[in-house]
Amino acid sequence: MSQSVESVTSRVQHPRWGAVCMLLSIAFFSINSLTLKYVSLSEISPWVALLFRATVGMIFVATVFRGGAKVDFRRALTSRLLATRGMLGVCGTVAYYFTIDKLGPGKATLISNTYVVIAALMAVWILKESFSTSKLVGNILALVGLTLLIASPTQLMLFGWYEALAVFGSLMAAGTVIIIRELTRTESTAMIYTSQCIYVLVGSIPFALYELQRGPMDTTNALLLVLAGISATIGQLAMTEGFRHLTVAVGGAFQICVPVVIAIGGVLLFNEIFSTMQIVGAVLILLGCYWVMVIR
Repeated sequence: MSQSVESVTSRVQHPRWGAVCMLLSIAFFSINSLTLKYVSLSEISPWVALLFRATVGMIFVATVFRGGAKVDFRRALTSRLLATRGMLGVCGTVAYYFTIDKLGPGKATLISNTYVVIAALMAVWILKESFSTSKLVGNILALVGLTLLIASPTQLMLFGWYEALAVFGSLMAAGTVIIIRELTRTESTAMIYTSQCIYVLVGSIPFALYELQRGPMDTTNALLLVLAGISATIGQLAMTEGFRHLTVAVGGAFQICVPVVIAIGGVLLFNEIFSTMQIVGAVLILLGCYWVMVIR
């Protein structure tokens, strides 16, 4: 169901609601990542995780949005902007899922999250959004904090095929954010997310079925992947709604806080060690987010 530009414009005047949506997306994206981290201990293929994510997402939007904002699956597949969002989303998501194992969650997340600054700069050129020096400083501050939080100097010095794939994924994620921001002028949050689900589903089905034939999955891991899919869906819907009300620079600053929550979850759930340098990094991320939100 499309929305008029006038309606969307009036919504953009509610940054507090946008901030609430971004905080919700941080919480649910973190649940998704921590669940996938636990499932990865059983060596579940990323293609299977992607299949569950897309399937659960489509069932979710078809069930929850049966009322006024009905989802048109055919238009989500064929509309030019929606299809672009779907294909960019697939490229970014697949790149991230496949670099986690090879680079480790720390370095993969670090490279992936550089999309925040890239997207903010792209938004100035493409969407004509304002991007002050203070917002640039805040985003860079957050990226420095992210570096301290999840990547060692030794890791950063290495650059090969999978690092290049991660950079590609970051560029695709930046493009996805720009398209999402543009789509919020005319499309519902459900339609925007449905476009991603369809393309992820189509792309992952053959590979996921092949992996499942090689090694069937037990019920526990299947239920955990459903939980991860629900969390990713709510997180994505909340993030999309947040970008309806916030600029790319501000919304992106919120999203870079996700690794902070994941790191804390790793300490609490997986007995990971949280060093002093990581604490400094986490503080810098939060400071950078605050800087982008408050400093003009």
